[in-house]
Amino acid sequence: MKWRGGYKYQVVEDEVIKTPICPKEDIKTRFLWLQRNGTLTIWWGYAYDGASGPTFDRKIGWGRFSIKLTDTMVPTAVHDAFAQLMREGLLSREWLPQVNILLNQMLKDRGMWWLRRRLWLRGVKLTGGSFADPKNAKEIFTSL
Repeated sequence: MKWRGGYKYQVVEDEVIKTPICPKEDIKTRFLWLQRNGTLTIWWGYAYDGASGPTFDRKIGWGRFSIKLTDTMVPTAVHDAFAQLMREGLLSREWLPQVNILLNQMLKDRGMWWLRRRLWLRGVKLTGGSFADPKNAKEIFTSL
């Protein structure tokens, strides 16, 4: 058996998002479909990392004193999907600035506080786009 580790979430319903990322040709993989008109379909079963770094992406607090922070789930799935397409060489890395702008807009539309959003985007910029670099593809493991 072969498997790839390092994923935190898995989509259980298809998600369709209209984006400004419009490749010259449709890009279709087992879990992602980016159409020329910018429509991104993330099919059920897609696994992704969600937010990276020191951040809260589900909730903070404990028990009845907790606050849900699910405003990040769809935006990070979309950002991770585009990063994966770039790592696989299917989407040009020239789209990276627009993908990061889309992340910001999606977080804003879902009500993320401006200061938290600014810190997130600063973190994304500090990576220099390494998350979209083919050298950083997830390792494939094989069992004996």
